[in-house]
Amino acid sequence: MKYLLLFSTLILSGAISAQTDTLTRYFNGSLQSVGRTSGVYNGKAYQTAYGWEALIYNNAGVLIVKGGYKDKSLQTKNGLYTYYYPSGAVQVLGTMQNNVQEGCWRSWYASGKLKDSVFFSRGYKTGPSYSWFENGNPKYVGTFQNNQAAGDWTWYHENGNPSTKEKYQGGKITSLECFDSTGKASGIQCGLETEPSIKGRYGGIQKYIVDSLLYPAEALKKKIEGVVQIEFTVTKTGEVKDLHILSSPDKLLSDEVLRVILSVPGWYPAIEHNRPIDYVVKMNVPFFKNMESDD
Repeated sequence: MKYLLLFSTLILSGAISAQTDTLTRYFNGSLQSVGRTSGVYNGKAYQTAYGWEALIYNNAGVLIVKGGYKDKSLQTKNGLYTYYYPSGAVQVLGTMQNNVQEGCWRSWYASGKLKDSVFFSRGYKTGPSYSWFENGNPKYVGTFQNNQAAGDWTWYHENGNPSTKEKYQGGKITSLECFDSTGKASGIQCGLETEPSIKGRYGGIQKYIVDSLLYPAEALKKKIEGVVQIEFTVTKTGEVKDLHILSSPDKLLSDEVLRVILSVPGWYPAIEHNRPIDYVVKMNVPFFKNMESDD
């Protein structure tokens, strides 16, 4: 009897040890498990009754993802996945099966309000899809079939009134009704996907930049050249916000790009399904010596 008791205790201890065995792992920017030298984030993995579970942290040590894997090397995603905001609030929740999305995936705003709900089958959007504005009003209601819009779709203004009613077949729109913000029908032609554009007869933002950009004399003298990457948001009211430089060879070039963008006389907002929306613009602005005028 004592022997059997001892044997059972050893088995139990071994099981507990296996479950609490924690491994250090590293992840790249796409949250794939990689070697230490290629890692952007660090994390921990431990064995469970169903495989392995990983906890991934950002550089501040804040948990950003928790998810399951089939294998110890963390190459096959399998199980429940939870993505978190830096505050700790849930951002996205859904299930992976053999590295593909399956079932219902939902996302939330940082405020905790539900944002989206979409169904997947073998990695493809298939089934009902819903989205909401942060105020709780519907954003759209529709159905996907193998990642393509199918059947009836209704998009809404932020005040809850419909903006468009659309019918799809084989991923292509076959019917369109448009409505203004009061819900009044406004015809069968309206913008579905339109990027923001600048006001005035300047030939577009690219030509405006080319015509307005001045190569800084000091940069020419120092032979500074390269590409400035810039990002900003054109809001649904046509304002520019969150303007910042992503990369640049030198501050002299950055300042010139900022000057030109801020000199744009005005913007028409982007349009999505007959509604103005906030739109993130990313641009590359080149500076090379052969750009210098011959005058």
